[in-house]
Amino acid sequence: MITSTLSPLTKFQPTPTITKTKTTTFELEFAPLNLQELCLDIIEGVEESFKRNISIGFTFKGNSSNVYLDERLIRPILINLLDNAVNYSQETKSKVDLSVIVKANVVNFIVQDQGIGIPVLDKDFVFETFYRGTNTDKIEGSGVGLTIVKRCVGFHKGQIKFQSILGRGSEFIVSIPLAV
Repeated sequence: MITSTLSPLTKFQPTPTITKTKTTTFELEFAPLNLQELCLDIIEGVEESFKRNISIGFTFKGNSSNVYLDERLIRPILINLLDNAVNYSQETKSKVDLSVIVKANVVNFIVQDQGIGIPVLDKDFVFETFYRGTNTDKIEGSGVGLTIVKRCVGFHKGQIKFQSILGRGSEFIVSIPLAV
């Protein structure tokens, strides 16, 4: 099973290809997306899944129309990043933001939180399946969300990077080339 955090959002049904551990190929299905609408829909779903007064800030820069991406992969990227940001910010009741910047040949998704942060010794392992940070004992999770994100980003031939300060929060930046 993928993660329990995805189950409240019925719009994403993961394909078996994503769950395999040794998958080397994946056929992308590029389609025009209204990226702004997709992001707002995902934000609403994540906020509803937490059933608390969690609000995710959203900024969008660039042209939202004629963006060709595979929605089956963009959706789990954003769901898992936002779900983690909200989940690991609950104790601090801090702010979570999603920024999307569409340029001529790339789209950048930036998810920022002011949550518990990632300990330095954990940073090399956050994308490993079932790995959970040493400071996450009291927070529910399975350790597969960032693995899914990295794999979906890779299928799109994109990049993911992050920075985090323990006790101050994290920022994940996903850059995905746009299909021409």
